[in-house]
Parts: sequence; C-alpha cells; structure tokens
Amino acid sequence: MEKEYKYATQDADGFIKAFRTIKPRLDEQDDWECGDTSDWDAKQCSQIGEFTPIRINLSKHDYKIEDGLLIKVEKTNPNRHKHADLMIAYANDKSLQIQYLHVLSNTWMDAGNHQLWDVSFEYRIKPKTKTVRFRNYLTVHGQPCTTLIKDTEEMVFFKKWIGDWQEVEIEVTE
Repeated sequence: MEKEYKYATQDADGFIKAFRTIKPRLDEQDDWECGDTSDWDAKQCSQIGEFTPIRINLSKHDYKIEDGLLIKVEKTNPNRHKHADLMIAYANDKSLQIQYLHVLSNTWMDAGNHQLWDVSFEYRIKPKTKTVRFRNYLTVHGQPCTTLIKDTEEMVFFKKWIGDWQEVEIEVTE
C-alpha cells in the first residue's frame, strides 16, 4: 500500500481496504469501517472462501498480498546490511564455517577466514555433513540396485557386485 495510508485491512469476505487517517474497527458483519467512506480506498477483493479479519498498522508493519490474502510482514530496514544476520552469527561464534556461492560453477565454496561480505555474493553457514557408503549390485532378475548394507551378497536376490564401495558426503538437514 502506498505511504499515504496508515492501516490495511481485510474483512471476513476477503475485501482489502487501505485507510488514510482513521483507525478502522470491525462492525457486526466483520467488515472494517471508520465512519468516513472518503478515508479509505478499496484495494482488492477475493471472493473465494472465508477470511479471518485482519488490521495492519502500517507505521509498525509492512504487508504482502498472496492469493488474495492480506499478510502482515515485518518492516525491513533499508540501511541493514544484506548479510547482517550471518555477520553477527560469525562474530559470536568463530567456529562457524562460512561459504559463498560461486556464480560460475553454482557450487558452495568455503570462504575460510576471509569473508568479504560483498552484497553481490550469497553466503551461508556451511551445513553439517555425513559420509554415506554405498555399493551397486545386480539382482538375479538383471535389475541394477544400490545398497548401504554390507552383507547384501548373502540375500537371495543378489547376483553380483557392480563396482566397489563408494563414499559420498551429503548435507544433513536438521
């Protein structure tokens, strides 16, 4: 909503309004009203489904509209550094490993102890990893398969190994 508005609302019928000066209140039909029809503008109406009425004070929050739903979001500080949260986390814990996204290869690379915190780069905390050992084999029916189980060759469906055991590092999601 434009800066001229102080409140954004969505009523139970999905009607989105922007109010300039008067704080709107819910009436008996769950519609946001202020008593002065010249103080608000209609912004959007989504007529599918029922909605929980919401009022957003635009001096404290921003908003977004997704699929006809008015959603309150935190205001963003235009002076805040793009990587401020990561910079603070690293300052508080130097054991964290920081990575940057290498644009040409589209892979995450270790930044070491020399983070530039360049706003044109993407950074992240290096995720935890674990090593997984696997081996490919052929079944008695001719199907190639992969196993993590060492004694797979003892099973009735096993015919022969295809290659040696391999190890791969995978990111662990928490």
